[in-house]
Amino acid sequence: MHFLPINTEPILVVMEVFSPEDKKELTLLCVSDTHEHHQGIARVMTFAADLKVDYVIHSGDWTNLQKEEQEDPLKVAEAEANIASQLSQLEALVKPVLYIPGNHDPKTLFPHLHPEPVSLSPYSKLLSGLPLELAPGLAILGFGGSPPGYVGSKEVFAGYPYSDQESYEQRFTQTVNCPASPDTQYILVTHCGPANLPTSTVLTQTRATASASQALYNLLLDSVRCM
Repeated sequence: MHFLPINTEPILVVMEVFSPEDKKELTLLCVSDTHEHHQGIARVMTFAADLKVDYVIHSGDWTNLQKEEQEDPLKVAEAEANIASQLSQLEALVKPVLYIPGNHDPKTLFPHLHPEPVSLSPYSKLLSGLPLELAPGLAILGFGGSPPGYVGSKEVFAGYPYSDQESYEQRFTQTVNCPASPDTQYILVTHCGPANLPTSTVLTQTRATASASQALYNLLLDSVRCM
């Protein structure tokens, strides 16, 4: 597993996983929070040029769209165009790119808000709560967006499309409880991190919980207990 820090945030991780049925090795290039940083993606491409990547996975926050801009059709269209441009960059490495939206991405990428999510590239795939098979015995599903972040009881950044922790947790639980095959292993891609871990905090002058999910933490804890 390799990390590449860009703009002080680790936005890239390379993972090697195995399809449990045929033992085929897959290399997944995971990218997140690019925030319209095309030069950062160019660095990712340079880093990954010599890797035999099977899939690129982007876990959201492609853009800097603000919650109040979600009702502005022009701002939404500009955000979609910017994501399409970033997808095109990443597709030069491998197709398809598998991706989810973050809390700064347009509402048109959320299936429950937009019944027919916009297609930003014919070569890439927006992940939803429905599993997508990567290899025999191995599938991936995604859950985008996040609840707000807080310092104590003070909200320090807005969540989207979830205005509170409860609405996020409810839809997240419904998604991960979808019917699953006992013979298949699943990779879950989320934008929001698990609660109670350092990866779910923003360290500035104060410590802010960055829209952490207790339900995701519980899911991980239950998985460990079952091993």
